[in-house]
Amino acid sequence: MTDFKSVFKQIFNQKKKYIYLVLLVQLFAVVFMTVSTLIQVHGHLVTDNWVVSFWGPSSTLWTIPSTWGFITTGVADLTLVGLLAFDSQKINMSQTWHLMPSSNVKLYLSNLFTNLLSCLYLFVIQIVVLSILALCIGISVHEDFAYDIKAISSNLATNPDIQGFLDFGCLILLIAILAYTTFTFIDLINLASYGIINNLPVKSTKYVRWLVIAILVIFATYIYILCDGQIRNVLSFNSVSEPLWITDLEVFVCGLICMIFNIILINKYVEPKIVNR
Repeated sequence: MTDFKSVFKQIFNQKKKYIYLVLLVQLFAVVFMTVSTLIQVHGHLVTDNWVVSFWGPSSTLWTIPSTWGFITTGVADLTLVGLLAFDSQKINMSQTWHLMPSSNVKLYLSNLFTNLLSCLYLFVIQIVVLSILALCIGISVHEDFAYDIKAISSNLATNPDIQGFLDFGCLILLIAILAYTTFTFIDLINLASYGIINNLPVKSTKYVRWLVIAILVIFATYIYILCDGQIRNVLSFNSVSEPLWITDLEVFVCGLICMIFNIILINKYVEPKIVNR
């Protein structure tokens, strides 16, 4: 019997190619847009590492790749989520993977958690690169940048904004939980549709399948509206109608329910059909 660690490692090694592909495309996009911006800058005025253009007289050359890096980060993350979701469905429906000497629960959980680890892997790389670019901007703009950082750190140490840190932590946690719930929801749509098509005693299951998908999409839309409102309130420093950790808990429970249904669907309705086809 193959253990969870071995299955997890095999699936993650398969999905790492998507991470590197997305990073490579993002790097190409940032370089291309940076060069294009330098070429098209108003008056083509670049003097002593200062870009005199619509970027502002206080901008440096580091500002341009930093800006494009920040803009493309969201697109890259969503692209990776789409690629991982597509690959996950192939693994869930793969006869080869289901014939491995491992339980369906191990296979499904490995598939799910490798998606989350892949997203985290990409996100950490992006944060490190953007932080380095931001550091380069700070050094270029402020001669006493190190002193400013030390002063800010000292101020935070003496007057810590505990509530601000907690809100920020809950916001980061909400993003991670949203990724988790998104993957489990996509799996639920795919597995439920497959189970309906292959197990109902009627020939035409198209309308039933679309009904299930419509109900799930309405449910997902409600979750999105709930989370979007909370995130906007936190980012705009408005008073939030309910604590952000409650939203975290609500979304996590929704993802957990989807995951439980997915495991049931794989064990009772999907896996037997895949193995015997």
